[in-house]
Amino acid sequence: RHTRCLSDWSSDVCSSDLNLVERMVVQAEGPEIGLEDLPSNGLVLVLDQVTDPHNFGAIVRTAAAFGVDAIVTTERHSPAQSGVLAKSASGALEHVPLCPVVNLARAMEALEDMGYRRVGLDSDAPEILDDLELARPLALALGAEGKGLRRLTRENCDHLARLDLPGAIRSLNVSNACAAALTLTRLKLRGAAQQAARTRDGAGGA
Repeated sequence: RHTRCLSDWSSDVCSSDLNLVERMVVQAEGPEIGLEDLPSNGLVLVLDQVTDPHNFGAIVRTAAAFGVDAIVTTERHSPAQSGVLAKSASGALEHVPLCPVVNLARAMEALEDMGYRRVGLDSDAPEILDDLELARPLALALGAEGKGLRRLTRENCDHLARLDLPGAIRSLNVSNACAAALTLTRLKLRGAAQQAARTRDGAGGA
């Protein structure tokens, strides 16, 4: 486990106190792991240059709530370790390992070698996430708002899928999209596990 220093300051302090407050730090313990440490039957998120600390923090919090095993992200073009991120994550940094990589495309290739099915979320994708058969190990890739997934990230996905949004708004910000995708993914993974169990029980009874 690595200890990170996160600068934190309140927005209601007067300017004369800023120099003092900017030196204040909070200690947030957050584990970091390598790709080789990912579980063989895991559920991981892959964040492609998600730089906004509010969104990143909200994604970490959502990942902790849904039992995501790790978050793969680039060493560069990720949000600075800040009090904003820590506040948005609300303590979740302690529970979800971060897996920083130098090259995300190569990391996606490594995930394939490890047996992970890689699904990229894209609001313009031809497939609907709800229509896919999902099973572990699974990696869900999300891109930055505005830019979305980069070309090489898209090319290293087994599927590009969109959320089925029937309303007037056809896209969500990345943290909300992550929460919706994980809700659906968890339901589908649970259904797949239950079906597998019924199949095993049927085979045993025969």
